[in-house]
Amino acid sequence: MKNSIGFLVVALAMFMFSCNTNTDEGIDIPEMSDELTLKSAEIAVAEVQAEAAVTECNYEVEFFANAEPILTRWWQMGNY
Repeated sequence: MKNSIGFLVVALAMFMFSCNTNTDEGIDIPEMSDELTLKSAEIAVAEVQAEAAVTECNYEVEFFANAEPILTRWWQMGNY
């Protein structure tokens, strides 16, 4: 789980910083301001954290849903 989040952060960082905003043909594209770059990075990190939280919740739901029959049998065996 932590490995996949780390991989996503590294891949996102590589993607964001590998793009070149200036071309070699002499056409200058205005660069984003630092504030805009920081805001987009914060949004990307928040999306990764939200996705990780949803994945963990789904894992816990499946775990407890699959464990319910086993726990019920143990409880029944304890009553006898």
